[in-house]
Parts: sequence; structure tokens; C-alpha cells
Amino acid sequence: MAARVFAFVVAIAMVLGAIAIRGALDDDGGGDDGPAQLRLVCATELAAVCEAFDKAEPAVRVTIEAAAVTANRLISATPADAGIDGWLAPGPWGAIVDAGRGTAAEALFAGTGAALARSPFVLAVWKTSRALLGCADPADLACVGDAVRARGFRLGAAADDQAEGVLADAALAAAHAKNPDFATNDLSETDLSDWLTVVDTSMDRVGGNPGGRSFTGLLAFGPAAADAFLGTEAVIAPQLASAARRSELDVATVVPGAAADVLVSPRIGDRGERLARLVRTDRVLAALRANGWQSPRSGENDGLPSAGVLQALRDLTK
Repeated sequence: MAARVFAFVVAIAMVLGAIAIRGALDDDGGGDDGPAQLRLVCATELAAVCEAFDKAEPAVRVTIEAAAVTANRLISATPADAGIDGWLAPGPWGAIVDAGRGTAAEALFAGTGAALARSPFVLAVWKTSRALLGCADPADLACVGDAVRARGFRLGAAADDQAEGVLADAALAAAHAKNPDFATNDLSETDLSDWLTVVDTSMDRVGGNPGGRSFTGLLAFGPAAADAFLGTEAVIAPQLASAARRSELDVATVVPGAAADVLVSPRIGDRGERLARLVRTDRVLAALRANGWQSPRSGENDGLPSAGVLQALRDLTK
């Protein structure tokens, strides 16, 4: 009798142990070298899109934070501590991080592939400040930067920790260099570094004003915040359409053309590939369109420098 009871207890223990082991495997992704949920990090500019994706896709856990905050963490992280399977942001942020990490052996991300969506940069200017700007429409961004430097024109833009802020700096630099494909050595071998540093420092100073770091703030605080705001049409156009002060602002196309491309940067490996497939669905594309992002035209360049140069600009302007 005692032997049968002992055998029964052992059998129960084996069953419970098997259940516990299976639960542990489920918790860590079934042996797939990571947590069960795929981990997507989204830049703050895409918060509305990613919040909808998070609710609709239980297989994915979404974190929303400023692109430069993510980048700063990942540049120094070990692969095991990266805590990311994919990144959705305006700009090639996976490649920017890998450029900051150094060698190809230290790379975290696979290539981004084609852009999911795009939004051109535009300049929203208070009509009372157009004379001080002194630039024709469309507004040459080199002229805009010169107005900041020479005429005290107060230009607002997203902060340097935001994807849009980094790309705005790059658009200004490309206009002054008269070449969107300028190289990192151009920063030291021409006046580009000094020119952009002065412009960015002025933008940082404007950013200290209430309303100087977002178009929402500019609309709330008016010309006291800044004379103009450089941002993507996806951010500016929807807000301006419903703004009480919309008749007081001009929105100028900028030249040379520059745009923020929404890119998904998958982590190297199976988890990254699976996450990229989930993000590249009609549901996500429709959400991007609903939030002001346009379908990219085939073969159209974004007018911005390479990821390595973008990382060098981050070092220069942070």
C-alpha cells in the first residue's frame, strides 16, 4: 500500500514538473532565445500609430520613447541587454545605432528595406515674421539658417532627442552643404560644422521658450515662442487645419526637398524578421495614412545624408 501511494505521489510530481517546465518555456518564447512577446520600440512621433498596433496585436509588446533615448541606450548595450526586436521611427535609426556601435560584428539590426510612409519637411511661419525671414517661397533652408545666424530669426524645431529634431538638423545641414550626400569629413573640412552649431544653438535657445519645441506649443503661445517652426507636414498640417490662429501662419515648402521616412529596423535574427512582417501590414500602413503620413513614391530620395553622417550630426548637436 505504501509503495503504491509513493508511486502515485511521484507521478503527480512528474506531471506538475512538466507543467512548470512548459510554462517556463512559454514565458521565454518557447526556447526562442527571448520573451514570448516580440518587442517593438516606437519613436514618439508615431505614438498614435503604435498604440493602435499594440492594442490590436497581442503577440507584440510596444514601448514608446524618444528616438535618441533609445539610440543612446542601444549604442552601449550588449546584444543580450538590448531588449528590442524591432524599431519603428522616422529615419534609419537602426543603422544610426549600428554606426555608433562601430564594427559590423557589433551590429544589432538588419537592413530597413523600403519606407512604410513619408512626410516632407515644411516651414510654418508667422506672417508677422516673414519680413525678418527674408527668404522666398519655397523657402531655401540654407537661407533660413542664414536668417537665424545673421538676422536673429527665431526658428523652432523638435528637440535633439526626437527623431524629427535630428532629421531637421540634417535637412538644414544638407541645404547649406548644397549636397544631401555630404560626408562626415565635410563637417571638419568646410564651414558646415560651425554653421550648423550656431543654428542649432539658437534653436536650443528658442526651445527654452514655452512652445519653442513643438508645433502644438507654437500654436498655443503664438509669435512670442518662435518666428517659425520647421517640422514634418504629418505633424503640422493636421494641427493647423483645426487651429484658431491658422490664418496668421504661412506654411512654406522647403528646398532642397527633405522628408522623414518611416522605417522599421528589425533586429538581426528570426524574431526581428517576424516582427517586421507584422509591422509591414495593411493595418499599420492604413494607420500611418490616417495620421498624416503619405505613401512614399518609388525611387524618391529623402534628401538627407547617410546614417553614419546622421550619427555624426547627433554628436555635434547634442
